[in-house]
Amino acid sequence: MNKIDRLNNLPDPILHHILSFLSTREAVRTCVLAKRWVNLWASLPSLVLDSKGNESKFEHFVNRLFCLREYSHIDSFKISCNAGPKILKPWLLHVLALRPRSLSVVSSILPVALPVSVFRCESLEELMLDVPYPGIEPIPALRPKSISLSRLRRLVINAW
Repeated sequence: MNKIDRLNNLPDPILHHILSFLSTREAVRTCVLAKRWVNLWASLPSLVLDSKGNESKFEHFVNRLFCLREYSHIDSFKISCNAGPKILKPWLLHVLALRPRSLSVVSSILPVALPVSVFRCESLEELMLDVPYPGIEPIPALRPKSISLSRLRRLVINAW
């Protein structure tokens, strides 16, 4: 009986689509499946990162992820964490340099952690922010001096 490995023979875009149903952490873990999968996660066009309350391990994971990931375009990036501005800002700057079409940020320290370049990212078509300051005057970090989001089609700001 001749075994044919059809899964590993699929093109990268289809494998990326399959991996898109997993969290980024789970997608990285697929590197142990076969040689073909070792670096597949490193070119995923969509990253979904959630600290799930464990900020120190999460920070280490994300830093390693960005060090090992190929410097290629990111289609969408979603992050949910409570990392401080000194940690979150560099991550967002790194992602913005990869020209994402969709950016979603959920953080209790969001306004002070947003780099101004979020409001100048010409590639963004969708921007979703979870802002933890309902009912108060927006702080200056949420009022950039200039905004240039020419491709933006969808803006979602959730206050909680």
